[in-house]
Amino acid sequence: MRRRTLALIVGLAGAAAATAIPGAAAGEHVPAPRSFVAAHAGKAPTVRIKNLKYLPDQVTIRRGTAVRWQWLDAPADSHTVTSIRHRGHGLRFPGHPDAQWTGTYSYAFRRAGTYYYMCTVHDFMHGKVVVR
Repeated sequence: MRRRTLALIVGLAGAAAATAIPGAAAGEHVPAPRSFVAAHAGKAPTVRIKNLKYLPDQVTIRRGTAVRWQWLDAPADSHTVTSIRHRGHGLRFPGHPDAQWTGTYSYAFRRAGTYYYMCTVHDFMHGKVVVR
């Protein structure tokens, strides 16, 4: 009886582990999520600006948490982090309207709501910060 119970427990644990993260078996690559949810206030997520994208393009944080943007593109690809309203919605934040290709910018969001931003050099680059 003990062997059957142990075999059942081991089998269930293995099945749960195999289904917990799709594609994670035997060294398979699991892509990074497109959005980031900060688990704790004060844990500052970093949005990488590279290859004409904000990565991740959506961040969910708690009030008081700072978001850090990090420019990692080539000199020919300068970008901004410019606060916008999306279809008449969204709160504004100072952003970083100066185009650059290297460096960092951080902003602590103190008010709950949704903040949209874009790159004014590449108008197809958009991002969003949700503050709870």
